[in-house]
Amino acid sequence: MNGQIKRYTAYKISAGLIAKGNIQLETDKNDPTKQRFRFLTLDNKEINRINLIANVIDTFRSNEKNYITLTLDDGTGQIRVRAFSDNIKLLENNQPGDTILIIGTLRYFNNEIYILPEIVKQLNVKWLLVRKLELEKEYGELYKNLEQPTQLQAQPKSEPVPQPNPEPIPSPEISKTTTQQEPVIEKPEIKEEKIETTEQKQDKELGVREKIIEIINAAEAEEGVNIDKIIMQLNSYKVEEINNKITELLEEGTIYEPKPGRLRIL
Repeated sequence: MNGQIKRYTAYKISAGLIAKGNIQLETDKNDPTKQRFRFLTLDNKEINRINLIANVIDTFRSNEKNYITLTLDDGTGQIRVRAFSDNIKLLENNQPGDTILIIGTLRYFNNEIYILPEIVKQLNVKWLLVRKLELEKEYGELYKNLEQPTQLQAQPKSEPVPQPNPEPIPSPEISKTTTQQEPVIEKPEIKEEKIETTEQKQDKELGVREKIIEIINAAEAEEGVNIDKIIMQLNSYKVEEINNKITELLEEGTIYEPKPGRLRIL
């Protein structure tokens, strides 16, 4: 047993969850004036090693070529990966736009938490959705709340856009009839407009789904479209109805969210 190194569990996690955790430091035995990273506490876990899937959005390599940094984004936040000396081989073949799986240890320096890589593997972008579902199951509301602000911000922008329904025009009818006829004209018309059969509701939902997909497809050249833009274009539908349909499309894997609030077709 002597000389063995303890192997910590590599927890599946997201950049946003790492930012929510509490950093635990300890005094450096070799230099009492300094503190070193011990572990991250989150959801009753002591996290030292992590398993993360994210997109590479930026790279940096020092002039001496003995230091490489990747900036990762998984839709919940951003975090850097740093490699030194011989370990730079793990990162040097990754470019912006790549989706990677990274297993490594957390480190803390200059008020920033980063990842020291052990294993790096390129993946299909669809694995981002798989990991999203895994983290929703593992962390529940703690993970889901990371994406709430995007949807909440989109709603106020879209609510003023819908215009009042111009169909009921009672004034011409009123001018041609007596006041006794007013209740007979207005009330049945309003009730008839609010009644929808099951088939009509299904057709309407299908229309929302197809229109959302059409808008996202049209924006592929721009690397996706923001949710609030979709809501504004579909201003004849309720915001809640659009958000629910977007959630369904994300869960079934038809679309994915490379960045918070931005959607693309898988």
